[in-house]
Amino acid sequence: MRLLSFTVSNYRSFLDEQTIVFDVGNKNVDAILGPNGSGKSNLFFAIGFFRDFIRTSTNFEGQMMRYVSFMLSDATDLAPTSFQAEMQTTKHVYRYTFSLIREKVVDEALSRRGIAKDASYETLFRRKSLHTGRYEKYGFDSNLLRSTRDDALVLTRAWENNNQHAVDIFDWLEHLKPISGGQPMGLTAQRIIEDEGFKAKLLDLLRRADLYIQDVAATKINMPDELFNSLPIKDEFKKKIDRTGYNVTTTHTIRNDDGEVVGMKALPMELESEGTRRIFELAFPLIDTLEQGNILYIDEFETHLHPRECEFIAGLFMGKDNTSNAQLIVNTHNTQIMNQVGRNNVHLFGKNNREATVIGSIPKDVVRLDDPALEKKYNKGAFGAVPNIGK
Repeated sequence: MRLLSFTVSNYRSFLDEQTIVFDVGNKNVDAILGPNGSGKSNLFFAIGFFRDFIRTSTNFEGQMMRYVSFMLSDATDLAPTSFQAEMQTTKHVYRYTFSLIREKVVDEALSRRGIAKDASYETLFRRKSLHTGRYEKYGFDSNLLRSTRDDALVLTRAWENNNQHAVDIFDWLEHLKPISGGQPMGLTAQRIIEDEGFKAKLLDLLRRADLYIQDVAATKINMPDELFNSLPIKDEFKKKIDRTGYNVTTTHTIRNDDGEVVGMKALPMELESEGTRRIFELAFPLIDTLEQGNILYIDEFETHLHPRECEFIAGLFMGKDNTSNAQLIVNTHNTQIMNQVGRNNVHLFGKNNREATVIGSIPKDVVRLDDPALEKKYNKGAFGAVPNIGK
């Protein structure tokens, strides 16, 4: 599964249509860099909205999933907000587009081609012409259109009707994993309890990340009745709360003054550094992505992580660990990663004079493909997309 490209317009900081093409350099890792406020996280939100709206658009009658159009123009309120992705499955590449105006779907189209890059797209349906019956052979007919509300997607209704093309895309969406900020530690802890094989992979990951951890253990705990009953929320909402938690401990060696190992000591995870806890939190999505061939998109990638640890994580996707051809996309301020992934897999975000996000790349005529001074030249402002501090 791969995300080949994504296009967005009139969404948050995106005004005019902007397209990002992923993994041009065939390294499985794309690094998105730019100043604070340049729109990196807005791309993350756009891809998340694209995924979530497709999967749930028929669930929101009368209370559509909200989105924010570009707000620094007096002409965007009635202009379409559009999203498009090229999604590679095991056998095909799908190109899917939808456009919204004031939370109503005004256009939608699905095309498909073979895996070969020179293959041509074939239109499977276009919402505006579904009534003509020309797409019935693909399972998209006028009845499907009539049964779809104007604030929902035909693709979602098609999936509910078990249309094979829609099923393919929904399967692809299950492999798209956008994560931001701190992750629930319980995801990794639960897998430790349930799967000894996962625990072995986790310990190998922690060892290779140079974290001095010899062992890790997790136990399931429940919120005490007294604490649960004292929560200041209504009983009807309490019923929906998962009271399960996890206690995680790490084991370190105890040494004497001569450096000899004389024992082991279990420490609560709360005593570990923020960086160690961050890697533990990321362990489940990282291992799962590498095993399942997922697309992992991490916002604020370098949070609590040393640049060498960021390099280590990116390297997992660029080497022998990545037997499933998994894909990693990161929003980051860690410029060191530029030299690692190379010119073609670096994407630069900036803003124009209308404060709208512009997606750029490093010009081919400025640096060679794997220029070892890529980071140095970027930090000197050779490519733009850096803060103009004090200017």
